[in-house]
This record gives sequence, structure tokens and C-alpha cells, in this order.
Amino acid sequence: MFYFLHPYTLYKDYHILNFEKDYPNSKIILLEQNYRSTKTILHAANNVINHNKSKIEKNLWTENDDGEKIEYTKQILNYREDIKEDEVSDDYVRYAEGKKNKANKDIVFRIPGDYEKEDGYRVIKSRLITQELLNKAHKYNTSLTTYLTVKMVETIYKIQDNIEDIKTKVQDIQIMVPINLRNKFESNTLCNFTLFALPKYNIEDKILTTEQLVQKTANELKKQFDIINLRKMMGINAYTQKAWIIKYMPLIIKEKILRNVYRMYGERNSCISVSNFGEISFGKNINKYIEDVEFVLTPRRNAAYNCSLISYNGRTNICISMRGKGCGLEKIYMEDIY
Repeated sequence: MFYFLHPYTLYKDYHILNFEKDYPNSKIILLEQNYRSTKTILHAANNVINHNKSKIEKNLWTENDDGEKIEYTKQILNYREDIKEDEVSDDYVRYAEGKKNKANKDIVFRIPGDYEKEDGYRVIKSRLITQELLNKAHKYNTSLTTYLTVKMVETIYKIQDNIEDIKTKVQDIQIMVPINLRNKFESNTLCNFTLFALPKYNIEDKILTTEQLVQKTANELKKQFDIINLRKMMGINAYTQKAWIIKYMPLIIKEKILRNVYRMYGERNSCISVSNFGEISFGKNINKYIEDVEFVLTPRRNAAYNCSLISYNGRTNICISMRGKGCGLEKIYMEDIY
């Protein structure tokens, strides 16, 4: 079984639910037979799906054996359990401190590619042994996230070498590095609770060795991930939500405005994300059913590429998503890591 984590940009379920209404001459073909799972697994899946009030009716079945029984475990959320108040808490507001922090509006180097291409994207995957990657990072006395961020910076410098326009060639590089705030603050919220650092590199940094870039990046991440600075960064979220014009604005208008503001500033202040989900485990009762895990980020509207990685069972999957033909970043980056 593959457990696949994948954020669909601007995905709306009504596109599927209203398909027959939007296309009255269409024919829906249900692919209900499963060739891989056991009867027990599909029976459990059907019971879970039945709790979804908005769905297209179908029944999964298989000719396979019954298979092992599913044991009850507290490692899985119980849908019958009442929702706790702290599980739906907005912890950005809870931990925000001081006056609102100034938003980062820097416009940096844009990696060449098809930014506005809407006909999908492709993902280049590489599966590596986690310990070998960690050994490379430990060679520089740093974390895997810092090491892979530096390798991305060196990759982008190489791409800039092939740029003819002088102004573009010397533009600053800024990498988006997400942080799970649950590792910094006590939190049980099931809502989004992440922020990101934006380590920045200019043309003068190009002469630095890998060791020097690692040190610069580690210092910058440490500074930006400081508790006081994180609280100030949360001030942006808290201030926006408390503003009366946003608070009482119709949801559909609010969604469009915030989306456009994010595209204008939030996406253009970095060249690419390097998002390390970290090492995950589902517990011994579940791990035996899961062969592999991938973590894929779609390319942002103003960036042709995105990079994400996740580690499971001694392996790390690095996924680079891209629109169009790209500029060869994925090849340079993977070769540099190897």
C-alpha cells in the first residue's frame, strides 16, 4: 500500500461531485474492483467512506482473500471522539506577540521555467538511503535541512551562470524553509501551524565554499527560528485576522483578496521551497501495511519548481515538481546531492 501526501492547489470537491450536472452527456465509469488489497481492508475502507456525506456512491470489492484482521489501536484518530477545544485552536493568535511584523516583500531571482502553465506538472523523484544523506550533512556538522538548502543555493548559482541578462544574473537568491511550530510551541491544534524562514544570498556569497554557506545558512535559520522572532512573525497572521475589514468581509471576497496578496508577495519572495517533512512512523501495527511514503508540493504560481522530501523506514524520497520543460535544475541538484 502506498500512503501518498499531496496538497492539491485550489482543489474543490464540487468539480467532481457536479461533473454529471456540468456535463449531462457524460458517462461515469466506476472502477470498483481492487486487485491489490484484501477483503478485510476494502470492507474497512468502505465503512470509512460511508461517513462522507458528499460523495459519489460506489462499493470497492476484490476477489482476493480475506487477509489479516485489523486490530484496534489508539494510534488512529477515533471519529466517535468529541473534538477538543485545543484541537481547533488558532495557535497563531494564541502565541502572537507584540506589534505586527513587517511582511517580507523582497522580489528575488525567478528560476527559469513555465510559471503560468496550467496544463499540469511533473514530478522528478529520487529515493536515497537516509543515513547516507545524514552522513553528508554531518560531514559539515549540520542538519539535513541546512545541507539540502545549501545544495539548492549552489544549484541556483549554477543556473544563474547561464543567464544572459546581467540584472537577472545578479539577483538575490532566497529559499523558503518551512518549520513545524509544534516543535517550538506546545500545541494540540489540528489546524495549520507552520511558518517559514527565508535565508537570503547575494552575488557576493557566490564565492563562499560549501562549508561557509552551511555556516551562513545555519546562523540565519537559527536567528529566524528564534522563539521571539517566531512570535513576531505570527503577528502578521493575528493582525490580519483581527482587522475589522477582514473579519467582517464575505468569505468569497476574503478568499480572493488574500489569495492575490499571497501571490503578489508571499510567492515572489523566494526562488523555491526546500521542505523537509522529516522522519515519520505510523507505529508497528500500521507500518507493515505501508511500503513507501512520498511528499509532493505543487509548483507555486510564480515559481516553476518546488522541492520536498520525507523519510520513512530508512529511505528518503526527494521530489522536485516542475512545470513545462524547466531549466535543468532537477538534474543539477540531484547530481550535486549524490
